[in-house]
Amino acid sequence: MGAGHQRARTTVTAAAGGSAAAPAEKPVCAIIDRAEDLAAAGRLHDVATLLRPALAQLSGHAVTAEALDAAVLYAHALTGTGHPAVAAAWAGWAHTRSHRHRDRGPGHPTTIRALGVAAAALLADHRPRQSAARYRNLVAALTTTSGPAGGLRLGDRILLLSDLDAPW
Repeated sequence: MGAGHQRARTTVTAAAGGSAAAPAEKPVCAIIDRAEDLAAAGRLHDVATLLRPALAQLSGHAVTAEALDAAVLYAHALTGTGHPAVAAAWAGWAHTRSHRHRDRGPGHPTTIRALGVAAAALLADHRPRQSAARYRNLVAALTTTSGPAGGLRLGDRILLLSDLDAPW
């Protein structure tokens, strides 16, 4: 999302500036922006380190849209740093919550991104059948939100779906 997107100003305790050294009060949107910059630079371990304290404070009832963004990014980082089982759990949680969230919903980019991250994490965790189901759902979601010509190109969809039908 980067600094160009505006988010509500929710404050959580998290590491400042991308290191876990000194906790400081920062708005979660600033934490997410920093984590996205780190992810773009390929520093996935730093992304996980930055987001972990913020996500540890989530309550089960009042989950903000920003927390969902952070959970998806955290799951992406965990997948890339060799923790796909935990990543799949976070991405699945974020997908379910985002799908039902009053400010999000089934076609929201965060919901769709969470589904894609969950599929990738499940595949990395050697759970191809569960991953294939998520990828099928992802293709369906992209088709619904973008139409047949949007999201994935038709040829990409055919290749993906044919790979999903391959014997595991």
